[in-house]
Amino acid sequence: MSLQIAFEKHKLSLTVTSFFYPFTHPELVGALAKRGFTVPPPSQLPSEVGPRNYLGGRVATKSGCSVEADADRKILAASGADIGQVLAIFEELLEIAEHPFEIDLDSELDYVELLSNMVVGTAQSPLRVFECISKDMKCLGRISKRAGSEVSIYGFRLMPRGSTPLRRDWFDIRIEPRVSTPERAYYMDIVYRKPEATLVLDFLKQLHDKVGEIILALEEGGQ
Repeated sequence: MSLQIAFEKHKLSLTVTSFFYPFTHPELVGALAKRGFTVPPPSQLPSEVGPRNYLGGRVATKSGCSVEADADRKILAASGADIGQVLAIFEELLEIAEHPFEIDLDSELDYVELLSNMVVGTAQSPLRVFECISKDMKCLGRISKRAGSEVSIYGFRLMPRGSTPLRRDWFDIRIEPRVSTPERAYYMDIVYRKPEATLVLDFLKQLHDKVGEIILALEEGGQ
């Protein structure tokens, strides 16, 4: 059985450096509507408008994807289950940022971040894979003595060596046995953040292959 990768959700966010959040209301909704996005009816929108008025949460939908705004974090995001559709919607958000909002993405883009989660079916037992990996971890023997029971790792997280989550250049890959089917599948969460939008978009385009390569490397080490 080959790996069966089932993506659940992808979210691409752009964050800007401008002092004020630029995506004001009603300009954001208007720009999205002109591009064929479904936006809330006027009765569900705030009556107040102006330079410091914003919408929050999901503000539009299109092609099975949602557009989300967060003024506090200065984020505009596209989310959905299909990689191709999420990429297409996010490209539209980048275009909207440049016009009509006149954001210079070369100088005002802080970073782009990808959040993805998925289930990976496998012929091997994820529980046993991590149990085998645990045998090479000397610290677990000492932990077992203090815990009063033999212990094993239940998944792990990967990050860039020498980095911290506070950096704009960052990734966090969490892999563990899926709770409901721990003998047949992994659950994975991925955070991938870069100052350059193209690097994040390219990573998402290759995500299926990268996930497969990571799981295969994991299982080779757990034999």
